[in-house]
Amino acid sequence: MEFKNEATTVMIGRPTARGLLVAGLLLAATAAGTFLTPQPTVTPGSVPDWRTALPERIGEWTAVPTPGDTVDLTPEGARDGQDYDIIVQRSFINPRGEILHVALGYGREQRHERKLHRPELCYAAAGFRVAQRHSDRIMTDSGQTVSVVRLLAASPRRNESVTYWMRVGEHYIDNPWQFRGTIFTEALRRRIADGLLVRISSSGATPAAARSAFALHDQWIDALSRTLDPAARRWWFAAG
Repeated sequence: MEFKNEATTVMIGRPTARGLLVAGLLLAATAAGTFLTPQPTVTPGSVPDWRTALPERIGEWTAVPTPGDTVDLTPEGARDGQDYDIIVQRSFINPRGEILHVALGYGREQRHERKLHRPELCYAAAGFRVAQRHSDRIMTDSGQTVSVVRLLAASPRRNESVTYWMRVGEHYIDNPWQFRGTIFTEALRRRIADGLLVRISSSGATPAAARSAFALHDQWIDALSRTLDPAARRWWFAAG
């Protein structure tokens, strides 16, 4: 077919076999790229509201106002909190007047460039010296196993004993190499896992004070596990 005017002549013919092949390859490449690109394992609508997911009463523990000088979950100079979708901080007191502080940060997509921050870095950025660090495992009365990290952090202003756990997808994370490996393994499976950091802290960082503080933290974790229903535990804890 031919169209003419004074300036141009345009020929419109049937698509050639080569043209069809190129178009087909482009469409196939686009589809393959979409299929092979890692996708989040958690949809936005399925994420709990963490402000209410962290109850104000957990066993014998009752929420009280949180002091303004608690250590942030994001180190100074990081992405201004953009690595988390939400951060919740709450303090709790028991009938004996013992107080602990709980901070949680959740991110729906854990990537190398956007991920949870280890509390060691946050405490160091806040002027603390992390004097001790060790891993531990807690078995709650509800049968939940929790892999935690214990820290002793000291500063001229105060000392703190810290217990925290990090869940990425279905795994507990203990160190930065494991963190990177988990993100890489999930990417090979074309998945982007979600992540949760839960940090519990209280005053005192001498060995004797730390033993009492860690026992107190374990009591709170056990109470939390018993308070949550099985569906809610899946968000808080890893499979093992």
